Amino acid sequence: MFLRSPLGLGLVGVWLFALVTRFWGLTRFNTLVFDEIYFARFGRNYLAGLPFFDAHPPLGKYLIALGIYLSGHFDPWGYRWLNAFTGALIPLLVAGLAACLWRKPLFIFLAAFLTSLDGLLLVESRYALINMYLLFFGLVGQILWLWACGQRGRQRWIGLVGAGLALGCCVAVKWSGLGYVLGLYGVWGIAKICGWVWGYGQRWGQHLQAWGNWSFWQMGLVFPISMAGIYSLLWWPHLRLNPGVGFFQIQQQLYNYHKSISSTAHPYCSAWFTWPLGLRPMSYFYLTVDQLTPNLGNPPLFGPMSPRNATAWVYDVHAQFNPVLLWLSTLSVLILLLGLGVWIWERWQWDQTRPIQFSGSAQHQVTRQLTPAVALFVVMNYGANLLPWVQVGRCLFIYHYLPAAIFSFLGLAALLTQAGIQSDIRWRGVAVLAIALVIGGFIFWLPIFLGLPLTPLEFSWRMWFRSWI
Repeated sequence: MFLRSPLGLGLVGVWLFALVTRFWGLTRFNTLVFDEIYFARFGRNYLAGLPFFDAHPPLGKYLIALGIYLSGHFDPWGYRWLNAFTGALIPLLVAGLAACLWRKPLFIFLAAFLTSLDGLLLVESRYALINMYLLFFGLVGQILWLWACGQRGRQRWIGLVGAGLALGCCVAVKWSGLGYVLGLYGVWGIAKICGWVWGYGQRWGQHLQAWGNWSFWQMGLVFPISMAGIYSLLWWPHLRLNPGVGFFQIQQQLYNYHKSISSTAHPYCSAWFTWPLGLRPMSYFYLTVDQLTPNLGNPPLFGPMSPRNATAWVYDVHAQFNPVLLWLSTLSVLILLLGLGVWIWERWQWDQTRPIQFSGSAQHQVTRQLTPAVALFVVMNYGANLLPWVQVGRCLFIYHYLPAAIFSFLGLAALLTQAGIQSDIRWRGVAVLAIALVIGGFIFWLPIFLGLPLTPLEFSWRMWFRSWI
């Protein structure tokens, strides 16, 4: 039975850890935090039948409204709990995506475990924001598509349509969900081209042939119609609440709104090329409370306490990736891209039946046991969720990197898995050290992820760069 296997028990442990970190002290700050001033109120407006304009499609706010409705109250618990629960599922969905790519238990577990140790995913899960719903539907859509690639008959069609519906829901949360769609089309297109040029062969594994087996009318008609259909349908409650505004009219309004936003409209704006290094995180909440004054905004009185001689406590919620995880994950994408490029060059030079050995550099030795198809999927989806932002002139924020970061976590898990199964004990040591550093980074920066009390000195210890403040 799966749940009794080491992998099953490990994933249950990761899920419980994710639940605890997301729900513990969920109502600590009894105030609207960051974009809760919009999204939580928009959710309440749906329940109250009040018309309003929002800069994003409506599905995320529908779900916030559902959480408020089920809880029965418009309070921090009511508008946050469903997002926290959804956020706790993200590591399991990343594990599901990993299982579709490479059925190595260690890889599947590490993909979930590393994801659960990220700070920005944790912060975004604990407030009434909508990025968790974007990731949820995007990952579900990709998992269904990958699952359908290995099916036949009715199940294959159900998987394809289901993937289209899930990705349509993803875009109905934010238009940036199109990155997940673009990634799948990129993988499918490259799989087709590779099949025509080289044939699939054993070095690609079974993945590439399965990905390329979709016909043009399946991926060009059935898949996009499924997405467009659910996307259009999900607008109906919002349009009914705002009479006089048509479907195409409101799409134009959203486009004009985002186009009109200045590139420097917010002090925490950050350029897309700074995201892989986490150079400009954001402060979602900041409060300094003097010990001699009454508690303001009901800040927490538990967690790491300040020394008795401290003059003030700092409560800061920093929307920041776990820096160690982020930097190692960015490096992993570069290594996978390099290994994939070398493989393609060797494939181009040599006959496809000749065994190909990755030799030479240390990077090649680590990636040599990865099938190129897995590296291709990670790199392609990473690029599809990052590179479109190059052309966007509006103010951007670090959380826009979340969809791409998920694939960098997958890439790191893949490389650590390969290092962990090497016969050379030095590579195993590298894997253990990297995991220990990620865990250490999570623990060290946890107070600013959860908004725990810190002295000004303790807070400054965690601000390694001026751009982080």
